[in-house]
Amino acid sequence: MSTDAPGGNSRCGYRLDWMISVDDHILEPAGIRQDRLPAQYLEAGPQVVVKDGADYWRYEGRRLFPASGLSAVAGKKYEDITPHALRYADMRPGCYEPKARLRDMDEAGVLASLNFPSFPRFAGQTFMEGDDPVLGELCIKAWNDWLVEEWCAAGPGRFIPGTLIPFWDVQASVREVQRCAEMGSKGVIFSENPAKLSHKGQRLPSIHWFDHHWDPLWAVLQETGLPLLMHYGSSSNMSKTAEDAPYLVSLAANSFILPISTTLDWIFSGILGRYPGLKVCMSEPQIGWVARHSSAPSTSSRCRALESQVRAPGHPGRPPARRRRLDRA
Repeated sequence: MSTDAPGGNSRCGYRLDWMISVDDHILEPAGIRQDRLPAQYLEAGPQVVVKDGADYWRYEGRRLFPASGLSAVAGKKYEDITPHALRYADMRPGCYEPKARLRDMDEAGVLASLNFPSFPRFAGQTFMEGDDPVLGELCIKAWNDWLVEEWCAAGPGRFIPGTLIPFWDVQASVREVQRCAEMGSKGVIFSENPAKLSHKGQRLPSIHWFDHHWDPLWAVLQETGLPLLMHYGSSSNMSKTAEDAPYLVSLAANSFILPISTTLDWIFSGILGRYPGLKVCMSEPQIGWVARHSSAPSTSSRCRALESQVRAPGHPGRPPARRRRLDRA
């Protein structure tokens, strides 16, 4: 591969076509599931409708999700970027059309690209939150089929297929991992913190769950060699400093808080010890916090071990009985 920089392709004098992006997104084009759902689900399935001069995705006949302008900022000047819903006709074609995306990648110097969903949300939460779990699972499969057979097929080797799972149902997720592995999937999209999500009014188990709820999923991922792909914000949980704080406060703070929490969850979960072949990847996690927190888990473990020793019966530093009762309270 040549390192000569063509005009406008590099700021540093070298070609950038070695770069692989693991955090890109697709604005799904209209009609992608219309030929992939059973006839009885076509009306309730995802459709693009026009409302107030903008395009929206409609799901289950009533729920509307805007084609957000923040998901289509490519090629726009800063002053032209808007959070409001747009028409697809007003977006750069590379946002939703694979051949146009390939041209944009050539211009930007991107060799290969892993794409996350938009309308289904970063881990498919839209389909989990619907009224009909059967339709939700069918839409997950339809999205995966479209991604592999149409989007990725338009640029073999350049689009990296990361597929969704109906993670509200572990056994169905295992089957979908196996199916997608046979189709050529290169990774499985999952929530950064499933415990913050609900299905049918019930919170999903955390990855620390005592009955090892998620173990069948970890086992099939280790067996197939597919990494777990988690995007920042896929827990649908943005903490606030105050109820009246501007949204930008949460957006900026959580871009560090959530990846740190996810990393520590996985370090202390014990999962990677039980499944040493399991690979975990995060997209858009930032990096500035890594140096500080690379030593924090081991320090916390040593402090916890010391605390356990001090609290052991007969240890000279053990607090008196009254103090221990207050501690437990």
